Formats: sequence, C-alpha cells, structure tokens
Amino acid sequence: QNSPHELRLWEAAAVTLVGLLLYYPALSLGLLSDDFVLIRCSNTFNILPSSWDYFRPLPLATCWLITRLVPSSIVSEALHFLNIGLHIANAILLIRVAAALGLSRRRALVSGLLFVCFPLSVEAVVWPSALPDLALTLVALVVVDMSLRSARLSLGLMFSMFVLTGIALAIKETAVTLPLLIVACLFATRAAASRYRLALASGAVVAAYAAARLVNQELSGHFAPM
Repeated sequence: QNSPHELRLWEAAAVTLVGLLLYYPALSLGLLSDDFVLIRCSNTFNILPSSWDYFRPLPLATCWLITRLVPSSIVSEALHFLNIGLHIANAILLIRVAAALGLSRRRALVSGLLFVCFPLSVEAVVWPSALPDLALTLVALVVVDMSLRSARLSLGLMFSMFVLTGIALAIKETAVTLPLLIVACLFATRAAASRYRLALASGAVVAAYAAARLVNQELSGHFAPM
C-alpha cells in the first residue's frame, strides 16, 4: 500500500468554512429538552448520577467545565459552538481516514465536505445533549487514523490505543464497537497481520469495561443500558 497523502491546510480551511456557514444559526437555539438534565447534573459535578443509567462521565465533566468557564448567559452558545467545532473536526479527520483507506485527494476532500453537509447530522450537531455522539466519533476517527497511518507498532502506539479506547468508553457505551471498527479498516487496506494487535489492545480495554459493567449489575441489582 502506498503512503496516504497528507491533509493540506486549505482543505481543512474549506471544510471549516462550510461547517461554520451551515451551522452558525444554531448558536441562537438555546437549550433543548435533555440539555437541562445535562446542565443540572454538571452543576453539582455529579458526573456519575445514580438517577442516570448511562455511564458517560466525560461529557458531563465537559459540560461542568463549560458552565464554570463561561458566563451563565452564554452557556448555551458555548455548548452549541463546541458541537459545531467537533462536527467540523470530525469532517477534517474523515478526509485523513479516507486518504488512508486509499481514496484520491479529490475523493477524500469530497467525503469530508459531504460529511459536514450531510442533512441527517443536523440533530446531533445542533443538540448539545448529542455531545457524546460527536465526541465519540472524534475519538473513533483518531483511533482509525492512527491504526492505518502509523509506520510501525510501538509500545507508545499500543499504550495510546489503550488510553483512547478508555476515553471512548467514558464518552459513550457504543465505543465497545471500536475494536471491530479497527479490524474492518485494517482488513479493507489489507494491512499486515501484526497490525491487528491494535484491535486486540482496544478489545482488552473493552473486555475489562464489560466485566466491570457486569460486576456493577450484580452489585446494584439492575442493568444499566449500554
């Protein structure tokens, strides 16, 4: 496989400009439905609320940080801006991943532009409570990009895979699919067999997470959805 081409600054700028033009009206939407639950939990730094069955401490901690750093009058705008920024970052990362999967520069750029403009993404981008979805997508794209582009396996790369998988699981439960995503992308590029160790490293973290969830189920007497 040939080395994938690198992202150019003008490509990232083009995607950023399109994303900002499309989504800047969302800054004035205010908070919506579950956003108030997010704010309430974060206001007390309750990142593991017993009343909330989902294990998503990082989004709650992020919301807490925003409510402490910005005036209360613009918290909603800050949350919307964060979502828009994550969406644009995901589109830019997708260009890199598309290139790593073998697409030409033009097709990779079109992939990113289609992603940032895709109409079914609107709800996730303009709804602050969808922060976990956008953040998880970001981490997943970083993991895939690292898996496809790293020149060689190293202890640092394996450690990064452990850490990033843990971060992904602390964002949203569907991160349990991350090892399968790595395998699919490596298979698509006919990567060397040794590179599948990255999926094994990610899978080990997922296995530990699943075991912890099962233990928690036994101790608490109920099952928190994944």
